[in-house]
Amino acid sequence: MLMIVRQTKLLVGLAAILSVAVIGAGGRYAVSRYRDERVRQEMRAKAQALKHEIDRRFPAGTRQSDFMAFAKLQLAMRTVQDDYSLSIGKEPSRVWYCGPWDVGVVAHFEADRLVSTTVTTWGFFNCP
Repeated sequence: MLMIVRQTKLLVGLAAILSVAVIGAGGRYAVSRYRDERVRQEMRAKAQALKHEIDRRFPAGTRQSDFMAFAKLQLAMRTVQDDYSLSIGKEPSRVWYCGPWDVGVVAHFEADRLVSTTVTTWGFFNCP
């Protein structure tokens, strides 16, 4: 009988420790997701500010060469066909298997003229 009582106490103690560990891990996960979402919102706001500046300085129809003088001053620019991606930084990935994503403004050109600008994210090389 004494052995059963000791085993029961041991099981109750182990269950309590396991419960605390699970609750702690869940709390850390929730805090991490909240922090990541806050960073995403801040980065989107910065990208939106850059988009407003670009739209103010370069209305639709602006020549590509005029825009490029501005784009070359940016820290990170990537070219894909007629799109120029201006990165303002990185934001945490929304999925566990990818690294951080670039966030910024993409300027789309057709026939050497600016057509549109868009705030977006991209991750070309950090995710399978």
